[in-house]
Amino acid sequence: MHLSNQLRPDLDIQFFAKPPLSPQAFFQIKDPTVKHMKSDVAYYIKCNDCENAYIVKTERQCIRRVHEHGTPKTTFQQ
Repeated sequence: MHLSNQLRPDLDIQFFAKPPLSPQAFFQIKDPTVKHMKSDVAYYIKCNDCENAYIVKTERQCIRRVHEHGTPKTTFQQ
């Protein structure tokens, strides 16, 4: 008799083994995305014209939004 039947005979408890990990779980297939190319990010930016600073969330790529704020296009080139 199973332990579950001894403890709670009114319940029909069944145990199942967890399936083994797939080979994909052990290998990284894609290259990691560099920070400035990520989408759906929040970032902090200081205004060039005044003392203000902003915390902004965007769904677009970070590099595109930062360039729209006036950052030179050569800033993130490697």
